[in-house]
Amino acid sequence: MTQAYHPTTFTEEGLDLIVRLALFSAVVSFGALGAGISLISRARNGEDVPAGITLGELVAVQTVGAVFALVLSLMFMGQLVAGSMFPNWEPFYNIIYSPAAFAKLLVWSFIAGFFERFVPNMLRNLAQRAQDDDDGRPGPRSGDAS
Repeated sequence: MTQAYHPTTFTEEGLDLIVRLALFSAVVSFGALGAGISLISRARNGEDVPAGITLGELVAVQTVGAVFALVLSLMFMGQLVAGSMFPNWEPFYNIIYSPAAFAKLLVWSFIAGFFERFVPNMLRNLAQRAQDDDDGRPGPRSGDAS
């Protein structure tokens, strides 16, 4: 006898897709949140923030924070950055089931949005390390973020 299809019945693949979507949604949200809070704190500290920022500019700032958080999570997933302070989990998508590792991922996602130069500096260091490896010179260690 065949089993009837019910839209509320999740297959293992469907549940895996939902977990991945939830994971990256959380990463992007925390990156956008970090960028927004960074903008607010800079404005309150009297730093160089344009008066009368438009909604479009606010969305652009948060989009950049979200993208940086996503790039950082991909760096963690690819194990390009490693160490006890970073969320490394195998397989990476199951990180959502480890409270400590998931918390690290969300904190780093927030940091990626909050500090706008953090991810570009990490990418620059990774590129320099790759170039040094090609040249046969030693580069920075994998845990170096700056």
